[in-house]
Amino acid sequence: MGLFFKSIRSGSSGNCLMLWTERTCVLIDCGIPTRSQFQDLLVEHVGPPSRIRAVVISHAHTDHVSSPSLEILSEHGVLIRCHESCFSQIQGLQRGRTLSNPLKIRPFSNRPFRVGEFLFNPISIPHRPDGTNFGFVIHSRQRRLRRKVVIMTDFHDWKGLLEHCVNADFLFVESNHDPKLLKKHPNYNSRFHMKNEKAAWLLYHVRKQSSSGPKDVMLGHLSAKRNTKEQALQTLLAVFEKNKVPCDFRLHVAERDQASSTVVITD
Repeated sequence: MGLFFKSIRSGSSGNCLMLWTERTCVLIDCGIPTRSQFQDLLVEHVGPPSRIRAVVISHAHTDHVSSPSLEILSEHGVLIRCHESCFSQIQGLQRGRTLSNPLKIRPFSNRPFRVGEFLFNPISIPHRPDGTNFGFVIHSRQRRLRRKVVIMTDFHDWKGLLEHCVNADFLFVESNHDPKLLKKHPNYNSRFHMKNEKAAWLLYHVRKQSSSGPKDVMLGHLSAKRNTKEQALQTLLAVFEKNKVPCDFRLHVAERDQASSTVVITD
């Protein structure tokens, strides 16, 4: 039985990630802005919505959970999991809308929770000061071995997070902007997102402290104007080369407006 990951969308215009095995399919975030786009993406990448065991929400910003996406999920009775601190916000996204089925939403606390074959450990990560945001350390048993997946996006500092990333089989980490491009295209909100160099140093320390792995790393949530795929990769590789630590994992970059290829975490 295999374990697989795909970024369906990753960026300020919408976020939706997919983690699955043969028996359990989970989406992390559903911030697709229109019904038609979300429906098309589900058909192309997921199949029947009934296949989705749950959608786990990182935080309540609309590029991570949108009303049109929630409408479609409610029509198919898909369970929504969100932290208790943003439960009312997400419920409020559907206020005044007519739903064919009530929204199935169940809050989680700071304690681990299970979705099918996946054990989610929510990790508070720093984003904006006016709300909570969570990354996830996800465990799944594959062929009697415990596999570890780490997903962290929309954060600006990794202090206190390194220990959660060590010895992961797969990491999805934000690498949002390049300081020179940010200077050319100023944006106040960029201060709440991870610059390339910080992401590179996080991954450097993860690799240095891991006894094995990661096997694959995907950089996500790249800014449209303030970053490029080439710049994010170049910054990461330069940090590894300068410090003589091997970058011996497969490196992927999530596109903003198209899905990534499928990452085979275990086959």
